[in-house]
Amino acid sequence: MLSFFAGPTVLRGTDNIRQYTAKCLLPEMPYVADAPQVPLPGHKTHMNRLHIRPEPYRRLEMIDCETFMNIGSVITQWAQRVFPDRPLKVNDLDEETGENLTLPCPAAYNFAIADIWHTAAVDIHRFAGWLDTFPLTTTQRLLHLAFPNQTKAWHFKLKQDRDKELFQYFLWTSPQLEASKTRPPLDPDALEMMTRKSMVIAFQPPWIMSPADLKEFVECQNFPPYQGGATNYLESKHRVWGKLWDVCVTNESQFFVLTTYDQWVFGTFSQRWTGVFFSPIYDFDSSEPSIAECLTFWIASAMRITRTLVLPKLPEPVGLPPIVVEPSDDPIEYHQSESNWTGKSSDYAASAGVVLDNVSLVSDAGVFETTSPINKPEPTAVSSNIHNWMANLPEIMSEVPNYLTQHQTEAMSFQHISSDPQPGIFYY
Repeated sequence: MLSFFAGPTVLRGTDNIRQYTAKCLLPEMPYVADAPQVPLPGHKTHMNRLHIRPEPYRRLEMIDCETFMNIGSVITQWAQRVFPDRPLKVNDLDEETGENLTLPCPAAYNFAIADIWHTAAVDIHRFAGWLDTFPLTTTQRLLHLAFPNQTKAWHFKLKQDRDKELFQYFLWTSPQLEASKTRPPLDPDALEMMTRKSMVIAFQPPWIMSPADLKEFVECQNFPPYQGGATNYLESKHRVWGKLWDVCVTNESQFFVLTTYDQWVFGTFSQRWTGVFFSPIYDFDSSEPSIAECLTFWIASAMRITRTLVLPKLPEPVGLPPIVVEPSDDPIEYHQSESNWTGKSSDYAASAGVVLDNVSLVSDAGVFETTSPINKPEPTAVSSNIHNWMANLPEIMSEVPNYLTQHQTEAMSFQHISSDPQPGIFYY
């Protein structure tokens, strides 16, 4: 007697796009020898020298990372509601447009997603191809399947930016919206409603924005106000915020994404551009929500599709003049602290004339190859140097109360000094 055992049912993504969207993953991006080097874990790249300076038109006054801290569960619940789990009776590939479901799923879910090969991301231009081929192509197909009436003809378009070797972005847009930028629209209000539906997907490779850089970006709590041209220097995190603000205002896109492919942040500016709200960092292999769920939810929210995100209310001034983004072409000064410091004992700063005899506050190997405990001087050695340095200060300092006496310096104990960052000190 013959017995036959049926194998597992092979599914197209369109047979259950609810499960597909939840389980699909971005393929891991390989790094090859020809690609720029990615910094060691915990280190910044010091490469993010965007052409961004303080400008009077840029009015970002509030940066909020708390409001969307738990947005993940909202995204997951939304995706469960809007994506059907029944077969749609269409193929994953739309032969007319070339759109396809390109993100793979774990084998356990039996989705037969065609393998797609892509050249390694050796520069930002091929890096853009990875984003377009995998997460963005899949997202575009999912949106057209789930919301055909609202998203028909909308697509991702790669835009040119002056910092194109460091920073690029895709714009979620439509032919009608693109055409309206070259000829006057019949209805300005209709144009504004249409442009507000667009979304910016900004990206920088991890050799430009490392995980440490992105962490600093999301931990930024304020943007420095314009001070009448007193300085043209911004820190790296502020340059990225300034660039995002300029790009979003130029395109009138409140909603944005910032990604290094390995990590993703989702955000939205307030109605009058004075505030911004954004999500925690999501890794490329995130689940509950998946990156596909996040992208579809964020675009659906930008387009004001039913049951999506309602923007938080933010008190903002009324009657603000129109914003004209006109970045200066003048050279930009980049702060010397953004250089790479090896961390070796020969690199100490001697501005105070303090040279420790036979001891060092850091190991001779620097911060990259430390294999033994760092050398610490005896407190009295440091105390003596501090006291001698202060004794040689100009006489005007004698009018200042003596905050540090000989007895106090000798009694200092470095075992009780907090390692937490202190105000006025730069930590990298």
